[in-house]
Amino acid sequence: MILETIKIDWSISASAFIIMIAGFLGMFIAQLYKVIVHSITEKRFAIDYLMNNGGMPSSHTSTIGAMLTSLGVLQFRIQGGIGYEFAIGVVFSFIVIFDAMGVRWEAGKHAKLLNEIMENESKSMQRKVGFNPETDILKEKLGHKPMEVLVGGIFGCVIGTSIAWIYILCANIPPFVG
Repeated sequence: MILETIKIDWSISASAFIIMIAGFLGMFIAQLYKVIVHSITEKRFAIDYLMNNGGMPSSHTSTIGAMLTSLGVLQFRIQGGIGYEFAIGVVFSFIVIFDAMGVRWEAGKHAKLLNEIMENESKSMQRKVGFNPETDILKEKLGHKPMEVLVGGIFGCVIGTSIAWIYILCANIPPFVG
């Protein structure tokens, strides 16, 4: 009896799944772009860039951009406007972008400086602090320049819009009539 009274709006449930897919595709396509570009420029199969931080484009921004854009498109189509979920997404996207350009960029600069200091230290000092120059090098490419974030955002918006419209057209979701 209780189960009969529960009604699920499958278009909203499926939309949540589509938004998640858009996010994963945003991240994967941005990282794949890095692999392709570095494979060409370095003349080797640069699969290691699939899991690297930093660089062009920002996969964090591409991910959040794809999710936010697909959410906005689907909310507009299904509900006739954007809701509180979109507002929350906008705030979180600014946190992600600020982190990519600010905090992580600065952490990369600190890592570079620490690597230089430890490289110039004597072997005895390196042993004293437990530093192995072969294995303990800190990652220096962590954050993003503004252009990398901008391009990641463009990737994300294109991917999110595309995925949302493919779903809308394939699922034959009619426009909201309020």
